[in-house]
Amino acid sequence: MKTSSSLNYVQLVLLPVLTALFDHLAANEFGSDLLLSDIQVACYKILNSLYTLGTNLELHGGRSFVKAELERHRPAYGNCLGAFAATFPVAFLEPAHNKHNPYCIHGKAQEHSLEAQAVMATLESSMPTLDDLVGQVEKFVTGNGKYTEQPFIIDVMVPMLCSYLPFWWSQGPDNVNPTSGNHVTMVTSDHLTSLLKNILNLLRKTINIEGSPWMITIAGHAGQIVINSSEELLRDPVLPLMEKVRQCADAVFHKEECMRSYLKSSTDDTSQAESQLQEEFSLLVRDIYAFFPLLIKYVDLQRNHWLKNNVKEAEKVYTCVAHVFNTWNKSQYFRREEANFISQHEIDNMALIMPSSGRGRASVQTIDAGQSQKKEKKKK
Repeated sequence: MKTSSSLNYVQLVLLPVLTALFDHLAANEFGSDLLLSDIQVACYKILNSLYTLGTNLELHGGRSFVKAELERHRPAYGNCLGAFAATFPVAFLEPAHNKHNPYCIHGKAQEHSLEAQAVMATLESSMPTLDDLVGQVEKFVTGNGKYTEQPFIIDVMVPMLCSYLPFWWSQGPDNVNPTSGNHVTMVTSDHLTSLLKNILNLLRKTINIEGSPWMITIAGHAGQIVINSSEELLRDPVLPLMEKVRQCADAVFHKEECMRSYLKSSTDDTSQAESQLQEEFSLLVRDIYAFFPLLIKYVDLQRNHWLKNNVKEAEKVYTCVAHVFNTWNKSQYFRREEANFISQHEIDNMALIMPSSGRGRASVQTIDAGQSQKKEKKKK
């Protein structure tokens, strides 16, 4: 009973509050102002606890209720970690560079309490590095990993990486050349491109496959990393993925046309066939809403290059997209299931395709030795 009450408090009270708090800090760029000193130590504790709850599949200790609750709320742990990663002023997945970060207590642990030192020691032994996480995601995708066996890869690691990478990319070698010669992070465009490619390949494998509830929310997380994506992604995996979506749309629409012809010439009960058709269109809509928001952002980044260089693969992508929209326009079931999907999952179309106004915007500035920087007072 005590375990049940504790889990309910964490999942129904603490998680929503912490997620909203970190999102607010990220949106207003307050992380480097507030998450310092003893508060930073507390944040490290929160980080370690959330990551353990989200990724350790043995915490339930054989109790079915605890196992079910942890599985049901695992995406919430990932979402909270994503919000955390978008505002925390320390590159916590790259501890080797934290000694150069003026906001980090890592190199000043001896100046803090024994508790702070213990927290940092625990974190170093339990928290994987950036390369470890990226490697696990790539291994899961290329090795045909199953969501049912490793749900934490998609539910926890991917959301955290999708917030962490764009946040620190703006402070990495691609954008900052510190006068001291020491970077606070080594996140580059290669990390962003690699993760996006893995996510797109994962979508390609999951298209038209039932289950996979993460497909509903993946675009909201992955959209953050479509900011400096390589043009090489067009040939693989963007074009093959778009062609697969088109093929699925054609197949389902063909079934709808066949059923229309059958309805005109038959008086039999067709409710079961209609129900099956609705399920297939619902699956198609889910796949489109997982991929198209990412595709729209990617096209927005690359279209000038494509127009100047007359890229044939880009023309094929445009043709496939136009074909899917024509199918949508002709299909009554397609339009209906899209409306149902938007209503059921409270989808905000503009929020999916517009640049994020919150996560991934804040920055951490390196303070040079012998020079004090006065920060402008933020409007609160």
